[in-house]
Amino acid sequence: MNILLAEDTDDLADLIVMLIQTTYHDTKIVWKPNGLDALEEFKSCAGLDEGCGYDFVITDRNMPEMSGLDLAENLNKLDPSIPIVLWTSDNQQQLPPQTAHLFKEVIPKSDIIPWIDTRLKSYF
Repeated sequence: MNILLAEDTDDLADLIVMLIQTTYHDTKIVWKPNGLDALEEFKSCAGLDEGCGYDFVITDRNMPEMSGLDLAENLNKLDPSIPIVLWTSDNQQQLPPQTAHLFKEVIPKSDIIPWIDTRLKSYF
Protein backbone atom coordinates (compact mmCIF):
# COMPACT_ATOMS: atom_id res chain seq x y z
CA MET A 1 0.00 0.00 0.00
CA ASN A 2 1.18 3.51 -0.81
CA ILE A 3 0.22 6.23 1.66
CA LEU A 4 0.51 9.98 1.23
CA LEU A 5 0.88 11.90 4.50
CA ALA A 6 0.27 15.67 4.72
CA GLU A 7 1.47 17.05 8.07
CA ASP A 8 3.21 20.34 8.84
CA THR A 9 4.84 19.30 12.12
CA ASP A 10 8.14 17.60 11.27
CA ASP A 11 8.53 15.63 14.51
CA LEU A 12 5.00 14.26 14.33
CA ALA A 13 5.39 13.35 10.67
CA ASP A 14 8.66 11.52 11.41
CA LEU A 15 6.97 9.58 14.21
CA ILE A 16 3.99 8.61 12.06
CA VAL A 17 6.17 7.51 9.15
CA MET A 18 8.30 5.39 11.49
CA LEU A 19 5.26 3.81 13.20
CA ILE A 20 3.51 2.96 9.95
CA GLN A 21 6.64 1.52 8.34
CA THR A 22 7.42 -0.50 11.48
CA THR A 23 3.88 -1.84 11.80
CA TYR A 24 3.16 -2.39 8.10
CA HIS A 25 6.44 -3.47 6.50
CA ASP A 26 5.24 -3.50 2.89
CA THR A 27 3.86 0.03 3.06
CA LYS A 28 5.44 2.97 1.29
CA ILE A 29 4.67 6.32 2.91
CA VAL A 30 5.55 9.71 1.46
CA TRP A 31 5.38 12.78 3.68
CA LYS A 32 4.69 16.31 2.48
CA PRO A 33 4.72 19.34 4.84
CA ASN A 34 1.53 20.98 3.56
CA GLY A 35 -1.57 20.36 1.49
CA LEU A 36 -0.27 22.08 -1.63
CA ASP A 37 2.87 19.93 -1.78
CA ALA A 38 0.76 16.82 -1.11
CA LEU A 39 -1.62 17.73 -3.95
CA GLU A 40 1.28 18.22 -6.36
CA GLU A 41 2.78 14.87 -5.29
CA PHE A 42 -0.57 13.13 -5.81
CA LYS A 43 -1.00 14.72 -9.25
CA SER A 44 2.52 13.72 -10.28
CA CYS A 45 1.68 10.06 -9.60
CA ALA A 46 -1.92 9.96 -10.84
CA GLY A 47 -2.34 7.62 -13.74
CA LEU A 48 1.26 6.43 -13.68
CA ASP A 49 2.62 2.99 -12.91
CA GLU A 50 1.09 1.13 -9.98
CA GLY A 51 4.23 1.65 -7.89
CA CYS A 52 3.73 5.41 -7.86
CA GLY A 53 -0.01 5.86 -7.26
CA TYR A 54 -1.40 6.39 -3.78
CA ASP A 55 -3.93 4.10 -2.16
CA PHE A 56 -4.63 6.19 0.90
CA VAL A 57 -4.16 9.74 2.23
CA ILE A 58 -3.74 10.94 5.82
CA THR A 59 -3.91 14.70 6.27
CA ASP A 60 -3.71 17.22 9.06
CA ARG A 61 -6.55 19.72 9.11
CA ASN A 62 -4.64 22.97 9.65
CA MET A 63 -1.50 23.48 7.56
CA PRO A 64 0.16 26.36 5.74
CA GLU A 65 -0.27 26.78 1.98
CA MET A 66 -3.37 24.55 1.81
CA SER A 67 -5.53 23.06 4.56
CA GLY A 68 -6.46 19.41 4.82
CA LEU A 69 -10.04 20.34 3.92
CA ASP A 70 -8.93 22.02 0.70
CA LEU A 71 -6.58 19.14 -0.05
CA ALA A 72 -9.44 16.65 0.33
CA GLU A 73 -11.69 18.67 -1.99
CA ASN A 74 -8.97 18.74 -4.66
CA LEU A 75 -8.11 15.04 -4.26
CA ASN A 76 -11.79 14.14 -4.54
CA LYS A 77 -11.95 15.88 -7.91
CA LEU A 78 -8.95 13.88 -9.12
CA ASP A 79 -9.95 10.52 -7.61
CA PRO A 80 -13.25 10.27 -5.71
CA SER A 81 -12.41 6.73 -4.61
CA ILE A 82 -9.25 7.64 -2.64
CA PRO A 83 -9.75 7.05 1.10
CA ILE A 84 -8.80 10.15 3.11
CA VAL A 85 -8.41 10.31 6.89
CA LEU A 86 -8.34 13.70 8.56
CA TRP A 87 -6.62 14.18 11.86
CA THR A 88 -6.90 17.27 13.96
CA SER A 89 -5.69 18.70 17.24
CA ASP A 90 -8.91 20.72 17.54
CA ASN A 91 -11.51 18.10 18.46
CA GLN A 92 -14.21 20.71 19.09
CA GLN A 93 -14.15 22.24 15.61
CA GLN A 94 -16.90 20.86 13.38
CA LEU A 95 -16.31 20.00 9.75
CA PRO A 96 -18.20 22.15 7.27
CA PRO A 97 -21.14 20.08 5.95
CA GLN A 98 -19.86 20.37 2.37
CA THR A 99 -16.58 18.62 3.28
CA ALA A 100 -17.60 16.00 5.87
CA HIS A 101 -18.38 13.38 3.19
CA LEU A 102 -14.81 13.57 1.85
CA PHE A 103 -13.31 11.77 4.84
CA LYS A 104 -13.46 8.09 5.77
CA GLU A 105 -12.59 9.04 9.33
CA VAL A 106 -11.81 12.10 11.42
CA ILE A 107 -9.55 11.35 14.36
CA PRO A 108 -7.95 13.45 17.09
CA LYS A 109 -4.18 13.61 16.94
CA SER A 110 -4.08 12.25 20.48
CA ASP A 111 -5.52 8.98 19.12
CA ILE A 112 -3.18 8.55 16.15
CA ILE A 113 -0.95 5.86 17.68
CA PRO A 114 -3.81 3.55 18.70
CA TRP A 115 -5.46 4.27 15.34
CA ILE A 116 -2.33 3.10 13.48
CA ASP A 117 -2.23 -0.05 15.62
CA THR A 118 -5.90 -0.95 15.22
CA ARG A 119 -7.76 0.89 12.46
CA LEU A 120 -5.25 1.52 9.68
CA LYS A 121 -5.06 -2.18 8.86
CA SER A 122 -8.75 -2.12 7.89
CA TYR A 123 -7.78 -0.10 4.80
CA PHE A 124 -5.39 -2.78 3.52
